[in-house]
Amino acid sequence: MSTAIQVENSGQAKETPNDDRATAELQKLKLEIESLKSKNKWEASIGRFLPIITALVAIGGFWITLHQFTVQQKNRETERETDQAQKEAERNERQRLRDVEDKRRSDEQKQREADRDLALANEIKKSNETREQEFKKPFWQKQIDLYFEASEAVATLANSTNAAEKEKAEQKFWRLFYGPLVMVEDAKVERAMINIRDYLIACKSDPGECRDYKLGRLSLALSSSCKESLGKSWRIKLEQLRGKYSDLSNR
Repeated sequence: MSTAIQVENSGQAKETPNDDRATAELQKLKLEIESLKSKNKWEASIGRFLPIITALVAIGGFWITLHQFTVQQKNRETERETDQAQKEAERNERQRLRDVEDKRRSDEQKQREADRDLALANEIKKSNETREQEFKKPFWQKQIDLYFEASEAVATLANSTNAAEKEKAEQKFWRLFYGPLVMVEDAKVERAMINIRDYLIACKSDPGECRDYKLGRLSLALSSSCKESLGKSWRIKLEQLRGKYSDLSNR
């Protein structure tokens, strides 16, 4: 019996190191099991939120895609508006250039029409003046003839020493004064003739008033006035006709 107890103790003594290792393995296994349990719990937790996370990711992806699409559409809209604005500006510029060209052509046409109308008006005016001159030519010719007769008669009265000639010249003067000269004379010639008339009347009333130099001055004034009157009739500049005796008829 002693021997059996010793053998059993000896077996137990031999099994002690193995038991420790087994215990360690067992402990390790327990730890691994606990770790697996914790991991499974984490995975289970993750598993519960995974659909939500997936949905959030999907929503985020959709939002990003939508934002990119919106930005892209906005950029396209901006580009389209810019392109339309540029095309509109080009159309407006072309229209402005067409309007400028149309206005230039219209102005040129109006100018041509105005020039044509002016040329026609000048032609009509010239034609009318020509007809008027042709119509007035007999009158002017008669005016010339009567002016020369009056001037010649008064010059004869002022310078001739022949009594018969002076008498004839005076008769011509009175004939012209009271007759045909009145139809063609202007105001200045009329004034000169009146001055001569007054002189002749004064001479008959008082022979002492008769002075040949006075009648000579009056004769010059009459001739000068006749010359200016003819210049007006024939539209000749007065500067070309005015003489130093032209103002004597007003004295």
